[in-house]
Amino acid sequence: MCTILLVDDDADLRELWTLVLEAEGHRVVTAADGVAGMASYDKEPPDVVITDLQLPRLPGLALIARMRSRQADARIIAVSGNNAKLRESTGLGASTALSKPVRISALVAAVRSLVPDERRDSDSATR
Repeated sequence: MCTILLVDDDADLRELWTLVLEAEGHRVVTAADGVAGMASYDKEPPDVVITDLQLPRLPGLALIARMRSRQADARIIAVSGNNAKLRESTGLGASTALSKPVRISALVAAVRSLVPDERRDSDSATR
């Protein structure tokens, strides 16, 4: 379906979310900090970015701002346990903000809302 860049310093969370998103048919690229996330973004811009806001080396808010400066229509899902930072992330251009702990169903729904389902779209066109 699409390529997702997942940026979070929690290895267990990255592994779990990768399994869930790959089961949904997506390709997932991961990064453990903001600098690695930005490098991955610059190397191969993904369809969707999921980023924690509390990241080492480059905070998530700065990461969102940099991604937006490179691609105005970047689809970014911000996640954090800090609601003030989540509000700030949407002001910087995050498409969606999810409060931690994030329910798997909410994560999947957020990705689905940002990426059209090509199978559903092509099925509709053939009717």
